[in-house]
Amino acid sequence: MRVTLDPERTAVLCCTSLAGFLAAAQKRAGTAFPVFYLDQKLHMDPKRMREAVLEALEAMPEGISTVLAAMGYCGGSWEAVPCGRLRLVTPAVDDCISLLLTTDGREQFNRKDDTHLYLKDPDPKEASFKALFDRYTADKPAETAEEIHARWKELFSGVDIVDAGVYDTHTAQYEDVAAEDAAFLDVPWAHVPGSVLLLEKMLRGDWDAQFRVWQPRAVVRKPEPYFVCSEETLDALKRKDKKLGAVIDRIGPLYRPVDSDLFESVVHQIIGQQISTKAQKTIWARMQAALGEVIPQTIAGASPEELQQLGLTFRKVGYMQDFARKVLDGSFDLDAVQHMSDEEAIAALVSLKGIGVWTAEMLLLFCLQRQDVLSYGDLAILRGMRMVYRHRKIDKALFEKCRRRLSPYGSVASLYFWAVAGGAIPELSDPGAKKK
Repeated sequence: MRVTLDPERTAVLCCTSLAGFLAAAQKRAGTAFPVFYLDQKLHMDPKRMREAVLEALEAMPEGISTVLAAMGYCGGSWEAVPCGRLRLVTPAVDDCISLLLTTDGREQFNRKDDTHLYLKDPDPKEASFKALFDRYTADKPAETAEEIHARWKELFSGVDIVDAGVYDTHTAQYEDVAAEDAAFLDVPWAHVPGSVLLLEKMLRGDWDAQFRVWQPRAVVRKPEPYFVCSEETLDALKRKDKKLGAVIDRIGPLYRPVDSDLFESVVHQIIGQQISTKAQKTIWARMQAALGEVIPQTIAGASPEELQQLGLTFRKVGYMQDFARKVLDGSFDLDAVQHMSDEEAIAALVSLKGIGVWTAEMLLLFCLQRQDVLSYGDLAILRGMRMVYRHRKIDKALFEKCRRRLSPYGSVASLYFWAVAGGAIPELSDPGAKKK
């Protein structure tokens, strides 16, 4: 949604690590909101950062009614923060690095590779990992320093320079620091693209699914990822289809949770086959508690009996463990699926035991966030289409005609057909419903 912000009643709460980036974003957005800063050193202790957030919000001038957070969730720094009298807007990102790594309209909570170090500051020497190590181990015995060095080398696999278009990150100074850190950790280094896109959008009031808007008296919670339903897509759908356009105007923006981890999503889909949503959530919670992490190693490493004790059938356990083993031995490439066409991705997913076409289509929509998924195999979508277009039956030919008209925005159309089928517009009945 686009919100017009009152410059007299809007302020920004910014981590000092993003001060220069925010200044660049204000210039590009044509805004000059007052800024209140939080010391980036508090990142080392999210509890102290949260206390600083609370203090800053409490001290906001009386005339301020909207506060824009120029920072990420940052280890829980915003968890359970009460809005009080203020409206708060927070980017739906893990931390300040993920904020700068956002270069498109996709919502993705964590964009980092958690085994990489990132350089982004105007003076890269301030963020030098080698310099940090030297300071940290200055008063420690040589043997202890060597042990710490060995542990850190095991933790990291790369050093990245974030090029957000604000500082010149291709200078010899920047690259020398990156090269020194990389040599210290025995890993490669590289430039990676970044931007101040999220900051600009927030300042302009373009608050789509990449943000969370917390109204007065609400309590901030960790952002859950949602399927991106942009204003541009909604406008395009309304131009393409007047009847669906009326539904969009009536219901407003929709946000459906997504899970960007493909392995977890496949396992979750297998769990949910032929059982209720409540039962699926119960088994999923048990699995997370029992395994710690739902990853190929833990699924393949558990005994069939252990997994069955969670409430899974023998057949579902077989599907999951076969999938996990294929990922581990490389015969199923999770990363490759991310870059396949929709048709190729469906074919790859259907090759897995227990995954049919409908399940593959749902994985494309709610995990890979593909934009043009409209499933003929989904009964709720067909019901929603009957209700919107007032047909007693949606046969394959009529479905294909609608699908072509709604393309390439089939995924967003699916969200609205599901909403209608679920009763979002009470006066819309199902012409195909059997009469009692």
